[in-house]
Amino acid sequence: MAPELCIEADGVIIRLQRAKQKRGEIKHIVAYEGKEQIDRDRFALKNKLVLSSLNEGEAAWEEGYAEIGGKWDLSRVQKIYIGGDGADWPKQGVEYFPGAEYRLDPYHLSKHLTEALWYDEETFRKVAAAISRGNWQETQGILTEAAKKTRGNRKKRITKLLHYLEENWVGIVASAGAKRLGTIEGQIQHNVARRMKRLGARWTINGGDRMARILAAKANGKLDKLCFALAGETRKAEGISAEASGKTKSRGCGKMAAGDITGIKGSFCRPAVG
Repeated sequence: MAPELCIEADGVIIRLQRAKQKRGEIKHIVAYEGKEQIDRDRFALKNKLVLSSLNEGEAAWEEGYAEIGGKWDLSRVQKIYIGGDGADWPKQGVEYFPGAEYRLDPYHLSKHLTEALWYDEETFRKVAAAISRGNWQETQGILTEAAKKTRGNRKKRITKLLHYLEENWVGIVASAGAKRLGTIEGQIQHNVARRMKRLGARWTINGGDRMARILAAKANGKLDKLCFALAGETRKAEGISAEASGKTKSRGCGKMAAGDITGIKGSFCRPAVG
């Protein structure tokens, strides 16, 4: 039984090709039981599960619920926290996990505060203190006064910050679980962005979705299992059967055609068939 489960969600934008839209969003979900210290200043996610796809938000959560429910007995999890950056689709996670509480990722809260108030240390400290006390009226008052004293882009950024805080206030206050979150940015960079946002990289929708899933499988230590499944899909689609064709059984590393997984080149190890 896991006393608590942390589920963080965020997206990363990739460039597309051969599609109506020019860009797509990889939906990245990471579930874990907490953090454990592995070095003086290093922590690892305990019993981590990574999910990644080019699905829309609802489909990503439906798949995420099934996968997370397959790994953990959710009826025995005492507390579930859903972490996000303030975007709509991560917030939808609370609809799939009964009793879950949404928490704004502290990284994104700090980022928005810094972007709006980097030039005004005093106001920054006052707003941060008001937020830590969970006092919306005080927070609103400080930022409203600050906006009156400036103009142009600085005024626009303060107004934008005020709106952002108001939209996400429920996920900010009473946030005992927030200190356990804040890992999603690093997870996205390590698991997905380094590979899929390389200079000049463009993906078809099918290729981008498959690569996202492959990278998630790699992060979960299940890449061999996924490659075997994809190889099976390819053989089925081509109507190839070792028994029917009389061909020699495939052993070792079998080379996949570029069309098998759009956007991927190279070879994948295939276990022997039979």
